[in-house]
Amino acid sequence: MSERRRRIALPMTLAIAALLGISLAQTTVVRATAERDLTDRSRDALGAAGYASLDVRFEGRDGFVSGVAPDDVDAVEQVVLGVTGVRVVEVGPVSAAAAATPAPTPTTTSRSTAASSRASSTAASSPESTPTTASTDVTTEAAAVTAPTEPAAPPAPEPPPAPEPPAPEPPPAPAPPPGPDPALVAVDAQLASLSSVGFAMASARLTPEGTAAVASVAAVIAASPPTTMFQIRAHTDTTGPASANQWLSEARATTVCNELIRQGIPIERLSAAGLGETAPLVSPEVTAEDQARNRRVEVVRVV
Repeated sequence: MSERRRRIALPMTLAIAALLGISLAQTTVVRATAERDLTDRSRDALGAAGYASLDVRFEGRDGFVSGVAPDDVDAVEQVVLGVTGVRVVEVGPVSAAAAATPAPTPTTTSRSTAASSRASSTAASSPESTPTTASTDVTTEAAAVTAPTEPAAPPAPEPPPAPEPPAPEPPPAPAPPPGPDPALVAVDAQLASLSSVGFAMASARLTPEGTAAVASVAAVIAASPPTTMFQIRAHTDTTGPASANQWLSEARATTVCNELIRQGIPIERLSAAGLGETAPLVSPEVTAEDQARNRRVEVVRVV
C-alpha cells in the first residue's frame, strides 16, 4: 500500500512543481509588460499635457518622473496619477541655476588738479646793460590790432526721423486637428459590443463561452489595420486579498493574450496587463451584480 502511494505522489509532486514554474515565468512576463504599458501611457499623458521631455519609469505600479521644473511638480504628479493602474508616483524637480553674481561697480577716483601759480620775476640787470634813462621824453603807445573774425558755420541739418517699422502680421491660425480614423472608430465599436470573456471561478482557465468570446475578439483584430496595437486588460472585484486579485488579473490577461496568439494574431500586436481591483466600474461594490461588472476583461486599442 505504501509503495502504491509513493508511485502516485511522485507524479503529482512533479506536476505541481511544473505548474509553479510556468506561473512564475508568466508573472515575470506580465509584470514587465505592465511596467512598459504604464510607462508608455504616462508618457502619452504627459505629452498631451505639455511635458513631453520628462524621464518616466515604473517599478511595478509605482512611477518615477525626473527632470521636472519646481513649478510643475504638482501638475506632473496629478497627470501621472490620472493614468489607469498607477498606484503612486514620485516626481523629482531639476536643480535651480545659481544666480549670476553682478560685476563690481568700478570705483572712480577723482583727482583734484592743483592750480600752480607762477610768480613774475624781474630780470636782473647785468653790468654790461645799458643804463636806464631817468626821464623819457617820447611815450610809445601800443596799438591793439584785432584779427578779422571768420563767419560762424551754419548748424548741421537735423537728420530726418526714422520710418516706423511696419506692424507685424498676425500668425496664421493653427490647423484643426485631424479627426479620428473611421476604420479605427469602427474597430473600437466592435470590441465594445463583444460578449464578456468568462473564466472558471477564481481561475485563469477559460470557459467554453470565454473561448468563443476570445475567438470573436481575434476576428475583429484580424480585420483591423495591421499597424494597430491592442492591450488585454483584466480586472477583478474586491473579493479576497488585493495581492491575490492582482495575480489573478495578470494570469487572466496572459491567458487571453496566449489564446489570441494561438488563433493567429501576431504577438507583436498584443500586450497584457493585469489591473486587479484598482480600476472598478462600480465602487463600492454592494451587490453581486456590482462584483460581476467589475470582474471583466477589456481589449483596448492603444495605437
